[in-house]
This record gives sequence, structure tokens and C-alpha cells, in this order.
Amino acid sequence: MEIGFKDRMEARGIFYSFFSRAYREEIDAAFIEELRAACSPEDDLLAPFAQALHSDDVEALRRDLAGDYARCLLGMHADPVSPFESVWVSGLHLMMQEPRDEVVALYRSEGVDKAQTFHMPEDHIAVELEFAALLCRRAIEAFDENDPVALEENIAKQKAFVHGHLAAWVPDFCRKLRVRSTTEFYRALADATEAFIAADAEEVDRL
Repeated sequence: MEIGFKDRMEARGIFYSFFSRAYREEIDAAFIEELRAACSPEDDLLAPFAQALHSDDVEALRRDLAGDYARCLLGMHADPVSPFESVWVSGLHLMMQEPRDEVVALYRSEGVDKAQTFHMPEDHIAVELEFAALLCRRAIEAFDENDPVALEENIAKQKAFVHGHLAAWVPDFCRKLRVRSTTEFYRALADATEAFIAADAEEVDRL
């Protein structure tokens, strides 16, 4: 494997975990401050967040973001933005369909399950993104242990998951979120997520 493999995996894992956190629950004041510190106007992917989070009143910003999250992602809107893969790709466009069963099997193949405190189906966007981050971490472990068989299996699983799941529905989800959201933050999040998934679909093919 070429030099820089670990750095690429670490970077991908960090971004996947970031996006997972952003979709898992409402943005609290602590996360706003963390993002303000991390989002540089010079960073192509994160620059929009720097502007979206610029506010002297963090509590007012938090309330606005909480309201937008509830309207878009918790169903408190006449036409919400479903965060579940099944709704986007299953024939019935309902929750708890085949895509959910497929990802549950994938999670269990890695010996993991979603957190018991997260009371949403397993094909929620936050869970799928965090699983992608886990696969990146597992690739680093196989690389460090000099286990080419495990690494090859991991990379095959990453390619299948990114193309077969994330890239199959997240772009459509992001485009609808961009339209439905009322805050600059969630519009920026939608744009950044769509761009990242598109770029990562190409990246995994180069592994």
C-alpha cells in the first residue's frame, strides 16, 4: 500500500464521524464552539460553516438550528427530509425495509450495533456514516497489524458500503435538505455532505 494510506484513512474517518455527529442530534452550544474553532474560511469543504456559525448570540443560533433540525429531520414539517435509507431506496418508500436489514447484517459482520441510547432505525444517516468511519479505523488496524487479508476484505467492504448504500441515497437526501432547511448551517451541511460522499465514492475506488 502506498505511503499515505493511513493518513487518507484517518482523514476519511474524521469526516465521516463529523457528519455523523451533525445528523445524529440537534447541534448544541458545545458543538457550535468546536466547529467555530475547526472551520477555517480557507478550507474548501468547511469554509461555508465558518460563515454559517458566525453569531454573537450562540444561544439564539442554537435555538434556530434546533428548530431547523426538528422541522427537517424529526418530521415536524409537512414534507420532512427523511434521514432513513429505506425511505429513499425501497420500493414502498417506507421505514424499516430491506436496506435497514442489509445494514444491520453489515454492522453485525463487524461485531457492532448502533448505540442503545440512539432510538432510531439502523439505516439512519448518522448510523451509516459512523459505520463508514468505523471501517476506516478497522482498515488502519489491519494495516498496522500487517494483515493483508483483513485489509483486502475491509477495503472490499468499504467499496460495497459506500457505493451500495451511502452513494445510493445520501445525495438525494442532501438535495432535499438544502431546499427544506431554513438555516445557513444545514444548507452548508447538505452541500458539504453531498460533495464529500461524491469524492469518497471516487476515493474508495482508488484504494
